[in-house]
Amino acid sequence: MTLERAYGLTRSQLEVGTVVQNNSRFARYTSMGEHYYFALPEGPESVEGVTIQGQTIDELLQPGAIAGIRQGESQFWPDFEGMAHIKIPGTGDIRLGASFTDTDAAPQEDTANNLGLMLWQRPGRPFVCIEPTVGFGRNEDGQFVNTGLVIRSYGRVAFSTTIAV
Repeated sequence: MTLERAYGLTRSQLEVGTVVQNNSRFARYTSMGEHYYFALPEGPESVEGVTIQGQTIDELLQPGAIAGIRQGESQFWPDFEGMAHIKIPGTGDIRLGASFTDTDAAPQEDTANNLGLMLWQRPGRPFVCIEPTVGFGRNEDGQFVNTGLVIRSYGRVAFSTTIAV
């Protein structure tokens, strides 16, 4: 497989594009995501004040999600529809967008091609990772799983993200 990256940067926006080409006569499995780290200027515990779509992380995901993040456990938001309005204590507003073009992808299961948002924090560190993804999902028990994305033989897929402040 080959990977192509393109970047665009303005005063208030970063755009990142990724294209994956399967150069094989066999289908290949993968997942995609961008690991964006946002500073928590008020300290690591201020992750509790982060809001997405106007909700705290516990409200958005489930009670206890923030505690999991603070312990270094990834939390997954499967209902991310491609645009998130994020507020981080001590900083300005952030708009995080993502899109996926799956012309040559075959879903391994229904959730494989859906966008999602992964959140985690290295314990005690003053940042939070907010990662737009594709190819991840939840199993029947509600646990986060990498369900994979199938790229057909000689297929091509594209994943694009935007951060605007």
